[in-house]
Order: sequence, then structure tokens, then C-alpha cells
Amino acid sequence: NQIEGVFHMRNVSRVLDGGKLNRQALREEAEAPYFIPENTPLNTQLLHFQRQKKRLGMVVDEYGDILGLVALEDILEEIVGDIQDEYDVEPVLLREVGPGVIEVDGGIPLDDVEEALGIDLQDGDEEVTTAAGFVHLHMERLPAIGDSVEAEGVRVEVLDVEGHRLRRLRVTRLGGDSATEHGG
Repeated sequence: NQIEGVFHMRNVSRVLDGGKLNRQALREEAEAPYFIPENTPLNTQLLHFQRQKKRLGMVVDEYGDILGLVALEDILEEIVGDIQDEYDVEPVLLREVGPGVIEVDGGIPLDDVEEALGIDLQDGDEEVTTAAGFVHLHMERLPAIGDSVEAEGVRVEVLDVEGHRLRRLRVTRLGGDSATEHGG
């Protein structure tokens, strides 16, 4: 609750003096903080950002306590959806690691897994839409790293878990008649 200023990282070279931080230059480079009441509607705040020529503001409650910060990009993304910039890293949702073997993000649509492996993983009765949902359906418990399940002609191994979320899975198409080929 004692913000003294906002410093943009693009200006870091201006505050370094022989590799050391020049505190006086830092104070001079920092902009005064810009405060936003918490109940300001998005469209109103968008206009305020434009008029004030600001891209970042501190959101405060009715008592003046800081609740967080909001950036112009946050508001634009609320309106138009995600905006990719040069700093965003596109997550790799599916990567082929061998014949009939893929590694996937747990949140990838099950349709994408089926298409990549050329198989049909659902009988139509199940109501799962992601690779992680497929694992939960067939394992019937919260899986841990190293767990695997075989069902519908595939073996799915858990490679990474964050909390209760399945982050990375390895899906291997198994031989035999248990997998139904697409289109046939």
C-alpha cells in the first residue's frame, strides 16, 4: 500500500551505472502510480487509460487499499480475447515422440488426440472432452506422476501433475482390435 512509482523494464539501461543500480536515476525514471477505483467499468477505464496515456493502474478499494493492478492489455483481452505478443510463449499442446506415441497437455481436446493417433477413444456414452478427463474416467481416482491407465486401445501415462491438474501425458496407441480406426 506504499507504491512510490512504476518503473518500466524497458528503461533499465537508463538506471544502471557501471552494472550497479543508480537509485537517483531510478527515482527520476519511475512514473507516479495511477490509481483506479475498484468499481470502474471496463469501458470507462479503457477511456481513462487512453486520456491519461497510461497502460497500467493500481486498483484500490473504497478505503484506498490496493487490491491489485490492471493493465490496458488485461482490459483489451476481456473484450476481444487473448492477445499474443512477442513475449508470450505458445504452449505445445501435442507433440509426436514416436510412431503411435504422443505427449499432450492434459487440457487438450480428446478429439485432437484421436485425430493425431487415428483412433476413436469414446463409445459416445462418456462425457469427457479432454485427455485429462479420459484419464480420470478410466482411472476413477486422482492420478499421480508415473501412474498409467490402459483403455480404448491406448495407454496413457501421467508425466506431470500440478495440484490436481494433469499437466503432461504420454499417450501410446496399442496394437490389437481394441482401438477402432477412424473412418472404418
